[in-house]
Amino acid sequence: MNRTTQLGYHYRVRETNVIENETIRKEPCIVIADDETRAILKVTPWADYILRPQTRDYGLHTANLPALYAVVQFLNFIFIDNSDTYGITSMSDITISMVYDFLKSYSNKELKNGKRPLRSSISQKRNAISLFLLELTNDKSIVMKNIKPSDLLNTAKLIRAEGEQSTIYQYKIHIAYDKTEQAVSQLWRDMPMDIVERFIKIAYDKDPEIALAIILMAYAGLRVSEICNLRRPDSCHAPNLLFMYSDFGDEADSLTINLTEIRQLRSDKKYVGGIKRPRNHPVAPSFANTIFQAYKFHLTITEDRVHEPYGPLFITKYKSSKTGKYLALTSPALRKRIIKLFNNYVLPSLENDANPEFRRFYSEMQNHTWGPHSFRHWFTVLLVLQGYDRADVQTYRGDKSPESSERYLERKGSLERLAKESAERIGRMIRDSEEESK
Repeated sequence: MNRTTQLGYHYRVRETNVIENETIRKEPCIVIADDETRAILKVTPWADYILRPQTRDYGLHTANLPALYAVVQFLNFIFIDNSDTYGITSMSDITISMVYDFLKSYSNKELKNGKRPLRSSISQKRNAISLFLLELTNDKSIVMKNIKPSDLLNTAKLIRAEGEQSTIYQYKIHIAYDKTEQAVSQLWRDMPMDIVERFIKIAYDKDPEIALAIILMAYAGLRVSEICNLRRPDSCHAPNLLFMYSDFGDEADSLTINLTEIRQLRSDKKYVGGIKRPRNHPVAPSFANTIFQAYKFHLTITEDRVHEPYGPLFITKYKSSKTGKYLALTSPALRKRIIKLFNNYVLPSLENDANPEFRRFYSEMQNHTWGPHSFRHWFTVLLVLQGYDRADVQTYRGDKSPESSERYLERKGSLERLAKESAERIGRMIRDSEEESK
């Protein structure tokens, strides 16, 4: 009989009655309960660390109830289920390696559907546990022997319109995710070129205000969170898409995107997304004018949307009930809209298409998931097929080293035949959309 069985209890999430101002309300808490009777043996204070964090200036957003369950899973993993391995009895003994062990164990878990957890699910666990441990390090009544805040988070400066700065945090614990468990990782590199063009065409038809975002991912290699940091020409922070124009201003010869700072873009102080590597991001010259034409059209179709002075380039679908204005779009919201386009319109359009590559892609996607980051993989292969060398690929991807892109360049797939024509075709789509909107 192992020690886990002998202990006979586990951490659980339970609702308890809380009396406040002579009224009773229910609130979730973390308890220790008997495995057999489920009777509560002890009510712990650990839920407060998620529900009422003391460190306010995070820019981190973790759903309360899912976060509680994530913390409970972690506590059971280190204190109960692996008590013989770790042999710890106090929160102060927790180490970062235990977090990595838990995330690795969770990522290898087989779910009821026979699949393994998605990366987004693993990220949610990491985020919740990081926030919980950060609160522990800031609690003066607990001495964390092995963990300090810098082990959990990277810091960056958030600059508000008034010039004030505040510190925001980005999660530091790396998620090790075995992509070989999902064949879709190979599809990212081999996604047929025409699918991207169809995606953009459908975006202009179904959700035109995010079409430019898709173009920026496919032709500038930007991440979703970085796109949400982009600003309009009338932004009080100044725009950060810097075009160099031809003599008549109708076409752009070059584009540099200023991603050196994270600026406050919402009056409610909600974090729109991070910048993975602060930089001045140059766009490959062959794609600058395609993006410029899409940019001009985007400004045209959003010019009647009353936005805040921060001037976000991408805004919410609906006005804020508090301000009566459209707010900056957050990265989770943008990601959700792009995935909705893919699942509801792009993928169904491929099922009976005359193009066999489309039908193959549709068939393979039935057992896999898809995410907007696949555009960045596709973009990398496109750069190579356009004749850019390794140094150029590193520059246009915004990587610290060329090694980051090498794993994307192993296979070229069906892109080779159409790579040189893609930007021109996208340009025609934008012009057609402009004509239809007049």
